[in-house]
Amino acid sequence: MADEARARLAPGTAWTVALLTAIYTFAFIDRQILAALAEPIKRDLALSDTQIGLLGGLAFAFLNAFASLPLARLAERGGRTGIIAIGIAAWSVATMLCGAAGNFWQLLLARMGVGVGEAVQPAMIALIADKTPAARRATMFAIYNMSIPLGAFAGAAGGGLIAAALDYAHGMGIIHRDVKPSNILIGPDDHAVLIDFGLADGADDPTLTHEGGLLGTPH
Repeated sequence: MADEARARLAPGTAWTVALLTAIYTFAFIDRQILAALAEPIKRDLALSDTQIGLLGGLAFAFLNAFASLPLARLAERGGRTGIIAIGIAAWSVATMLCGAAGNFWQLLLARMGVGVGEAVQPAMIALIADKTPAARRATMFAIYNMSIPLGAFAGAAGGGLIAAALDYAHGMGIIHRDVKPSNILIGPDDHAVLIDFGLADGADDPTLTHEGGLLGTPH
């Protein structure tokens, strides 16, 4: 009975682990989606292979690795939830700046910001360890580590599908300005379909979207 009591999860622990797993899944989606969109980004911003390599490697990995060390030391002293919250906010803002980048240097700085923001993983691991009894930690860490393959798959597969749908719209002279999860559907043929072009610019028709109108990609 004593061993069973020690292995029992405290209220809210499962929710905490599930939330951290979801957060880190999105972090890995971000890491993979740049690789999935490397060719369109290279074409749109007129980048070289070296510049693409820097964006996907050095700009992110170098700062992510070295920022993890001081953030881990801070997490050892406490305030782990605060560190995680600040990191999430930082990489979210940096991710939005990636979307707004108009040249290599802007995108490079934004990717550096993403790398620093996502360096809060040590604080996440420490928080799980704090809230989980020793007898259950292996299971909780296994659940948390599922975020890596899930995020890698979603970023590589989903990013390519969404890029194809956007490429179709751009080819028709339409720029979708409000892409979000609720605007993306997966059709029966496993292709992404964009709907609800509520905020869109037409290359030849500025009145393309209007109240009561509905636009979307056919495939």
